[in-house]
Amino acid sequence: MEFYHNEIRCLKNYQQFEKDRPLLLCLHGNSSSAETFIKLIDHPQRDIQILAIDLPGCGKSKRLDRYTMQSVADEVQAMIDFIGPKRLFLFGHSLGGHLIGFITARYEGIVISGTPPLGSSKDLGEAFTPNEGSTKLIPLLSQELPFSYPQATDFISHTGVQQPLLDLMIEYAVKTDGRFRSGCLSTLTSINQLEQLENYNNLIVFHAEFDGVINKQYLIDHFKDSLYILDGKHMLPLSHSQEILTIIKQKFSI
Repeated sequence: MEFYHNEIRCLKNYQQFEKDRPLLLCLHGNSSSAETFIKLIDHPQRDIQILAIDLPGCGKSKRLDRYTMQSVADEVQAMIDFIGPKRLFLFGHSLGGHLIGFITARYEGIVISGTPPLGSSKDLGEAFTPNEGSTKLIPLLSQELPFSYPQATDFISHTGVQQPLLDLMIEYAVKTDGRFRSGCLSTLTSINQLEQLENYNNLIVFHAEFDGVINKQYLIDHFKDSLYILDGKHMLPLSHSQEILTIIKQKFSI
């Protein structure tokens, strides 16, 4: 089900929000959309409410005058304040996982996928180890110009998205505000998320065995007790929704 609040597009799996039921708020990655989590939303279950949003500058949501990790997180925080959940869990994919560190809401648990939390810019080289297929794509993520259709096709295809969502997510990648990419990436390490999460107990870290960007060893070194490795590519929420939901419910006792 789709709705808009303050020009932010949302997808949800519930008719009427119930504050006493757990809410899993899902934040997508760079040049993506709420469809990253569509298979979680469409999964038949009633014990957890799931809400995914198009971040500002992405998908069908509004554009901002200026993008930083904090300005984008402030929009997410405003959404949380509007909904007012009593039990909140956050799920961030890729850049969305980094965004969690900038959100001030109280939450009971964190899920990240395709995200290596960073302490500072010096961690970038260790956390990200692009393979040959993705090396040419990394520079695109910091450019302000919109993606061309071929660039968006290469970028989305590399993450493992398949039809029937492939064409839609390529379209969203083309429409992403290039200033979102450059603004967020330039402020990515303005907080120490590594320090935040290394000692956080209620954490799930998903890693795709065939992710062509993330360094698995980096995650093992810092988060081995919270790490779950699945045999997919970068876009795990689309390819492993059943496994992901099962682990979330078990870990967080939902």
